[in-house]
Parts: sequence; structure tokens; C-alpha cells
Amino acid sequence: MATRLRGTFDQIYASIDSIYRALKENGARNIVKWILKYKGTSSGSATEISAPNAAYDGSVEEVSTVAFLTKANSVGSEYLKIPFSAVAGGSTGTEHYFYYDTNEITTVTCLAKASCVASSSFHFWVDNGAGAQTEYYVWLDVSGSDSDPAESGTAIEADISASTTAIDVAEVIDGLINAKSDVSCDNGGTANLPIINANNGNVTNISDGDIATGFSWTIESGGDDPNINQVIAMTCLSKAASTASSSFHFFVADGSGGETEYYIWINKGGADPDPAESGTAIECDISGATTATDVAEIIDGLIDAKTDVSAANVAALLTITNDQNGSVTVPAQGGTDTGYLFIFQNGALVAGASGTAHSCDISGATSAADVGTIVVAAADGVAGISATGTATMTVESDNTGNIDDITQSGSSFGTIAVVNQGRASYEGSYLYIVSGSANDTDSAAGHCREVTIEGFDSDGIYSKIVVAMAGVTFVKLGGRLVAVSHMYGSKFGSGDNDAAGNILLTTSNTANATTLLTIAAGATESNGATIFVPDGQKCLITDMKLYNTTNANTGATIVIAGLTGFEEVSNITPDYDDVEIVVFDIVQSRSDVNPSKEVRIGTDVAKIVCTESEVGIVGNESFVFVMELYTFT
Repeated sequence: MATRLRGTFDQIYASIDSIYRALKENGARNIVKWILKYKGTSSGSATEISAPNAAYDGSVEEVSTVAFLTKANSVGSEYLKIPFSAVAGGSTGTEHYFYYDTNEITTVTCLAKASCVASSSFHFWVDNGAGAQTEYYVWLDVSGSDSDPAESGTAIEADISASTTAIDVAEVIDGLINAKSDVSCDNGGTANLPIINANNGNVTNISDGDIATGFSWTIESGGDDPNINQVIAMTCLSKAASTASSSFHFFVADGSGGETEYYIWINKGGADPDPAESGTAIECDISGATTATDVAEIIDGLIDAKTDVSAANVAALLTITNDQNGSVTVPAQGGTDTGYLFIFQNGALVAGASGTAHSCDISGATSAADVGTIVVAAADGVAGISATGTATMTVESDNTGNIDDITQSGSSFGTIAVVNQGRASYEGSYLYIVSGSANDTDSAAGHCREVTIEGFDSDGIYSKIVVAMAGVTFVKLGGRLVAVSHMYGSKFGSGDNDAAGNILLTTSNTANATTLLTIAAGATESNGATIFVPDGQKCLITDMKLYNTTNANTGATIVIAGLTGFEEVSNITPDYDDVEIVVFDIVQSRSDVNPSKEVRIGTDVAKIVCTESEVGIVGNESFVFVMELYTFT
């Protein structure tokens, strides 16, 4: 069993100490006596033997969980915004957002023929794959000779004169919609008719026409990036069908919240006058054109020459696409109508969806685990983010820092919980303790059953927190410390065994946590001779001992100790100053050390640093360094 040195003597024991009495008689208060031990191997040159800076600089990564919902509960174009820290200790989050990209599915429940209304209709919209929508309306020809209501969109006549049941009606409509190339249907022998968009995207919801059908429906909305640019799909006419000096106005987002107006005007004869309307004129000389495709290609080239908008045509169909996301004025015919038909999708720029966009195509998903697997893969593919899980995602910023929490635009991504708030420093946040062995647990037969952590609270007062071990399960400390200096096993099992595994004090309960202190397997206390001295406190070092425990070069090498001085500590706010340290008696076993004194009063002084070095033949000598000191106000 290792020798067990307690990290401090509480004041009951210290009261018999002559140094304690002298300090108290001279007005000292909050007196704490420390005994700290460091085990190490000499390196030949002067080597710092204080505890690692992690004991003060431990920063914390942002960690959150998202418990997903099923696809049926998802809402297209809703997004999850995940900020993360781009650099260690960063306070400004780098933002990425993840949106549901899926096709719209509308399920219509049909009625029997006897309940259907002649010439009634319903309208539905289909994403055309180019950012715009195509409108259809299904109208019911109940008798076989009813009239088309002639509403907006492409008509689909459903002749149900030979039908009887609601299933019959659904099967008639199923076949008609399935004949289209951009949408499909499959009623599966029921009255329920799912209308499935072939392309992903959020489209206008289904609605009744001028005469209601009486059909009911449910909508599983489609989705795409909430930040979109305006897209116009325009069907041009041939030169012969075009009108001289007719015009068409469209608007382009400028990327800063404004817009630019353009108007295309048709110069049919080669010498037609410009209608001189509002906006920037784009003259389309179609005097050499013949077909509608010829006209579309001329306009395509003229628009493509602009720097803020682009165009592409497939035959007579011309697609005009804004370069920038954002909502702009709706396109419209000019003073003289061109007669060219157009449909459009207006742009949008959502303030909350800032940063880099990532599509999560959940069109083939069903369960929450399906949805989660897709989002996890997208998030984990971003440099700086680690994501794991299926139905529940754990997402962690790879770097430390105080950043914004994960948010969502609605509620369909599920339940978000912040597990660990990111910080540039651990000070003031909760810490965790865990062992590498299940045997370090608070049971009668356990090895190390309990650990005591020592440090200073936010008022600069010495404090200690006692924690019952739970083996390989992280245990959250019941209090908070501004700085930790030491920890030791304070309760052991019936076998009186030392720590079975490495016991770690960490900044979080996740894989990227910073380890602040360690009790090594087989030991009983953390290894280190560094102590934090709070603002306004003094430190009195009364004894330093250095023991050679092995000597590779028998008698030829001596490991010597020295007090290097004082250093500042990063990430302790504020950096403490006005620290007096008096060293009046340094003694060492097995080698000579000259007594020394030093008083330090200055800024940014927070820790004492000691060194060891070798004289004689250099070898890897093992040693134990023990320091006895007092802190007080």
C-alpha cells in the first residue's frame, strides 16, 4: 500500500503547530497547511515538477443532445442551428445549420361517387426540381359530361361516371396523377390517395378549388434550404406569336436586403421602340428568331451576361435564377403583356438560418432513428463538430469555448438538451470524477471509495469537496471551485487497497474533456507540487524535501531541488496579484540545498513552480519531492 499523505491538515490538527500559532498570533486568518508530493524521473536538465497547467487551464467543450422525432412529425425546411468553437478557448461560435430536405406527400381521402360534387376541384403543387412549382387541379366529372371549372394550373379531368365506391374514385384519380412525370400516386386499393412529389422541396399546400370536393387530406410537408433564391420558369412564344415592345419585369436580390429591377422588352421587328418602363432595360432583339426555342435562347444569353442573375433554357422553357438568397418583388408583365407564361418560387432569407447550410435528405426515412442517422452523418462531416448516435444525437464542439447553444427554428427536430456549457476555462463550472476501474467504487469491498478535492472557491477561500466514487461512471461534483490544487483518496474499502485505476478529475463527462488532476493506479493522491495562491493571500513555504528513490549510476548522480519562482496562470479570471511568498527554510534529504528567501508582490502571480535537475552522470533517476507550506490572509 502506498504511503498516504493527506493534502491538508485541517485547523484542529494544525492548532498544535508552532508555525500555525505564530501566524495566528500575528493576525493571519484562513490558515491552511498543505503537504504536496510529486513523483517523477529526472531528465538531466532543469525540469519543472509542478502539476500541469491543465490544473488551472482546463477549458470545456459545448456538448448537447438532440432526441429526434419520426419523419411523420418532421416539418420541411425547419432547421437545426449548431454553433461550435473554431479555435480552442474561442468565444465566437462558427455557425452551421442543418435543414430537412424532403419531398411533400399529401394524402387525400376520397368520397364515394354519390357524395361527390360535379365540377368540384382540388389544387396541388409539385416541385419541378429547378426551384419552382407546377400547379395542377383535379376536377370531378361526376356524370361524364360536366364542365371543366377552368381554374389556374394544369387541369386533370377525373371522369368518375362509372365509379361507385370511394375506392373506385381514388383509383381513377390515382391513374391520372401517375401519368405525370413529376409526381406519383398509389392508393393501394383504399380510398386514401397519397400524392408524392418526385422532387424534394416545400410547395404550396393542397386546397379546394372554387367548388369544394368535400375530400379531406393530411400533409407531410416537403422541405429544402430555408434560405432560397427566387426562381422564375418562363415559357416563351415563337417570334410570330410575340408582341412588339411588350415587356416582362423581374427583380434580383442584391445580397444586402435590397433588390434590382430589370425589364425584358421584345424587339420583334429589329426597330421597335423601348417601352421605357421602370428598371434596367434588357432589349431582346428577336428579329432573326423563328421558334419559341430561338426566342428563349436569345433571352438566356442576355440575362446570363448580368452578374447578379443567371438563366438556362431547355427548349422554350427559360429558368431565371437569382444569385442571392432573399425575397424580392413578384415578377409581372409590363405595360404590354408578352403573353409568355411563367411560374415562380419567391426567394427567402431567414435571419436565424445563418452560417453554412447542410441538407438532410429524410425523404426515405421513417423512424426517429432513421432521421437521426441522417442528421448525425451530416453533422459529423463538419470539421470542428463530433456527432454520434441514432434516435438521440450527442453533438460536441471539438474545441473549447463559450458559444451559443444549439437551437431549432420550430420543434420538429425534437428535444434539445445542453449537457455541458462550453467555456474558455473551467473556473466556476461543475467538474466530474471517474476511474479507469470499476473497483474504485463506494462499496465495502471497493478500492478507493471516496476522493477529496481541494482548491479555492470564488471568494478565494480554501474549500474541499468530497465525492463518492462510482467506478467507470462519471460523478458530478456537488460544488464548484475557481481553482483546484490537489485531490486524494479519503476513504478505502475493507481490503485497504489503493486506487485500482487512474482516477481523473475532468472538466466534463465527454471524450474531449480536459483532465485537471490524476490519482494514478496504485497511488492515493494526485501528483503535483503546484499550489494556487488567491488574490490577497500569502504563501509560506516551510519545508522542501527531495528523495532519490532509485540511482541508475550508483553514487555518481544526485538529483537536486530548487525553487524556480512564480508564474501566471491562464484562464483564471482575474489573474491574481499582490501575492507575498516567503521561503525561509528549505531542507533536502540526500543532497544539499541552500536556504533561500524571496518576496514577490506583483501582477499575474498565481502559482509556485519548482524544478529538479541532476549533477554528475546524467541518468533517469526516480525521485519524490515533498513540499510543506501554508496559505493565509
